[in-house]
Amino acid sequence: MKLQFPSAYPRLVELEDAVMVLNRFHWNATIEHRDGDVVLRGGELVIARFGSLEELVVFTAGMSLALSLLPETAVDAIDQFAGDE
Repeated sequence: MKLQFPSAYPRLVELEDAVMVLNRFHWNATIEHRDGDVVLRGGELVIARFGSLEELVVFTAGMSLALSLLPETAVDAIDQFAGDE
């Protein structure tokens, strides 16, 4: 399954690249397979549980797309809130 976002950075539909974007925004995201599900974690917190890898790809691509469109001032504010300087 290949997702298409006509005006977006095309690599965001690749799971590894999407997770890199999420982690740039302090998600501390990891993926694990458990009991037939695909689990997205943010550190110790379970963010979401998916029935398939494709569902996870759609979610991470959408979130990374949304985050990648934030203006730099919003990114700076997130970094300050998270404790980065």
